[in-house]
Amino acid sequence: MVLDTFGAIREWFVSTSISEIRDIGDEHSAIAATTVRLACERAEAHDLERLQELARALVLARTPEVRASADSRFHVELAVSAQSPRLANAEIRLQEESVLHLWAPLGGEPDPETATAEHLELVRAVAQDQPERAQKLELEHIRRNIFHLIDTRLTLSYAQSTQEPNETGHRCAGRACPRQTTCTRTSVPRGCATKPFEDRMR
Repeated sequence: MVLDTFGAIREWFVSTSISEIRDIGDEHSAIAATTVRLACERAEAHDLERLQELARALVLARTPEVRASADSRFHVELAVSAQSPRLANAEIRLQEESVLHLWAPLGGEPDPETATAEHLELVRAVAQDQPERAQKLELEHIRRNIFHLIDTRLTLSYAQSTQEPNETGHRCAGRACPRQTTCTRTSVPRGCATKPFEDRMR
């Protein structure tokens, strides 16, 4: 991932609020729920073959950029199989907005094998004309992706906060800070940034 792109992605995480990331997920869920229902009705045999091919391409990808591209192409192709240009255009826009951030190696990438398995399971549901199951799988997939984006955002924000000078001018190094007894930054719960977001929401 080129330096300029990497820096822009990091800046996006720091400047984007958790509520804004959730809102992306809300919109994506609304679009995807209709997309997979229509795909169950309208997808043809060659569409399903293409979706299986694209799903397997993800696990074969070796870099974050290629994984992001494979992930995006799968979801766009799914929208194309729904035969709705407006939904396809909406999916393209949503992928452009978040897919590089999802696969950026900043807070730990998603597991390609897990994502591939989820894609293939979704293709099976569409092929078997199971709209309710397809919608459930797609919404769970989006929910996990949004949790990952939020977790990355929290991780980066916490890391940045521990490197900013406090009121004494001291830059805290978090757990490694030699002034843990006096540094006001240590009031932030240690290890917060490493805990999965879902655990912190409980």
